[in-house]
Amino acid sequence: MNKKIKTTDSSMNVNTSTIDVVEIDGISFEKDERFPWIDIYRIGHEGKEFMEEVDEEEMPIGLDELKVFALNWYFNNVEIVKEG
Repeated sequence: MNKKIKTTDSSMNVNTSTIDVVEIDGISFEKDERFPWIDIYRIGHEGKEFMEEVDEEEMPIGLDELKVFALNWYFNNVEIVKEG
């Protein structure tokens, strides 16, 4: 059986993290507590596709602030058009 990764380091550290997620109409805003940025993904039937990483001076620190950030980003970056 072939392993995907080979290493000489025999120590094993297990870390956990919490990720806050806000989804608006197929767009996911994810804030991992370990990092100061927000990852934005488009979610569809095929899975999720990375769109953008946002790292600004004043980043949201809680879920409510992430909701406000997500709504502002959505209204500033999404154009709703008529079908047809």
